[in-house]
Amino acid sequence: ETNILSKFPYSTKRILIYEITNSFISFPKIEPNIPWTWLTSVRHVHWVMEIIGQGFALPPTEENVIIIRNACAIYTQWLLDPTERPYIIQAKERTPIEQIFWQKIFHHFSLLFFIDEKTTIYHQELCKQVLSVILMAERTLGNKFSEETWIILLKVLLGISDYLLREPLGKLNQNFINSSIMADKLCEHIIRVLIESWLRSQTKRTDMWESLKKYFKNWTHRIGVVEQWNATIYGLTQKVLNILYGQNYGKNNVNIVVNGYIISLDLSSDFVIYSWAQMLCKFIYIISDIN
Repeated sequence: ETNILSKFPYSTKRILIYEITNSFISFPKIEPNIPWTWLTSVRHVHWVMEIIGQGFALPPTEENVIIIRNACAIYTQWLLDPTERPYIIQAKERTPIEQIFWQKIFHHFSLLFFIDEKTTIYHQELCKQVLSVILMAERTLGNKFSEETWIILLKVLLGISDYLLREPLGKLNQNFINSSIMADKLCEHIIRVLIESWLRSQTKRTDMWESLKKYFKNWTHRIGVVEQWNATIYGLTQKVLNILYGQNYGKNNVNIVVNGYIISLDLSSDFVIYSWAQMLCKFIYIISDIN
């Protein structure tokens, strides 16, 4: 039921994705005030999502940018504006169907981060846009995510992070864009989104923390990763001091500041202490090994 277009010729696939995404951008409503009424079942929604989602897998060439932007615009609207979601999904609010709807979007977003020889400067900006949408979705919908949805999102972000950040640093004055150059350009954005998402999820699953530790050690050649880890530990430590010694010590929230960008998180005391211990015990020896 997935990857419907995988066996189609590229030209056919591109035309189909273009026509579907363009139609949804141009004519989202048939009946006034009722969005996407032609999608009368959950299966219809899933079928259309498979086509929209494949837009993120198109080579990010100049001719495909409009298609990818349209796909991103549709998913952004569906995530951030509940009244603009397909009506059948609105009717399934607070059900597993709604969770699967969000999970599919996050999986499809990940397709954008694949790097090939056709990568362009547009690709970098599209990736940043998707990362920003993911953050906005977490901040507005996070309290509605099931544990499974959070875990799927964290695994998607962990996969994106490791795929790019493990790459060696790019060469200065390189006149083409490869995975190393993309990783250099996106490092700060990717690690910031990953860490904020991880803390917002408040997950205590041991397997997830072990996976983070496993992959994190592949990224420490990047100064942006080390800076984010340092700022995160500092922010958690300030909150731990506040928990242990009272309002006159530390900070009321977990504040993470890197290069002028501020993340302020209101997390449970129990999770703050848990994540602080995890970050110290699991990661400090990795950081200490950096030359």
